[in-house]
Amino acid sequence: MLLSADQAQLEDWERQLEPFLAERLHLQLNARRRLRPVADGIDFLGYITRPDYLLVRRRVVGALRARLNQAEDTLRRLGTIAERALHCRWA
Repeated sequence: MLLSADQAQLEDWERQLEPFLAERLHLQLNARRRLRPVADGIDFLGYITRPDYLLVRRRVVGALRARLNQAEDTLRRLGTIAERALHCRWA
């Protein structure tokens, strides 16, 4: 990820980067890449970073809620099992 306020600088870096990637690393830039303003945000590792604030992707929040609900259900089941075991010890 390259960031610059100057569009020409970004295009220059792109021209320099392509041969380096091809010759030294045997890689190529993704054809779908785009040069975009930073104000559009940078979507990376579940976060959308914008100049003034940070957002978490909705999918990430939904997945977290699902995992928390699953953990809560597991703890509830384990609590019931522990209560039964404790009751059996005293009986």
